[in-house]
Amino acid sequence: MGALGHYIEREGVPTAQISLIREQTAAIRPSRALWVPFMLGRPFGAPGEPAFQRRVLRSLLALFERPAGPVLEDFPEEAPGSVAEESAFACPVSFAAPDAGAGMTWRASGAAGPR
Repeated sequence: MGALGHYIEREGVPTAQISLIREQTAAIRPSRALWVPFMLGRPFGAPGEPAFQRRVLRSLLALFERPAGPVLEDFPEEAPGSVAEESAFACPVSFAAPDAGAGMTWRASGAAGPR
């Protein structure tokens, strides 16, 4: 978003972004960025914490009150949740197990593959 923000800002539209990797954001120098100390994939912190997520969003929106930067501000709080919860990451998508009796092979599916 940082690099794209430069183009959008040139057209007169203010931008702000949430940053999960501070060093990269500092190098790109976007107009306004809020660095959050959360794990990758969770720019608003832990799921199921709406009050905390609102604080993150309000901090991001408050950057629009600052002049065009670059502005890189650090969010002052850690995300709620225990380390055990964060290490229990799971894919939110479930896939059905393939039917072992279907007899589908690479050749039968139309894809090239081992013979």
